[in-house]
Amino acid sequence: MNLTSWRTPFDPFVGSFSLSIERLKIPEVFVWNGTRPYWRSGPWNGQIFIGIQDMGTWYLNGFHFEKDSTRGTVDLSFRVDDFGLVIYALNSLG
Repeated sequence: MNLTSWRTPFDPFVGSFSLSIERLKIPEVFVWNGTRPYWRSGPWNGQIFIGIQDMGTWYLNGFHFEKDSTRGTVDLSFRVDDFGLVIYALNSLG
């Protein structure tokens, strides 16, 4: 699943911003403006993304990273059982 922005709030055509998980030594979430990094989460410490100031301990039961060395992939999932409805949106301004 990819997360991309709309071109404008009223034009649902694919916009300039996209989100990816970068498989550096420690995975991080990046928002890209075209091919340039626009924002990053900071590294995953096994519990939270350390660059997100307000990411507190309530996230501990939700986010889960799984590395598959044989396929060379990293999967990020978020369990919503305890949180109800969760919406992640990437708007036309990034």
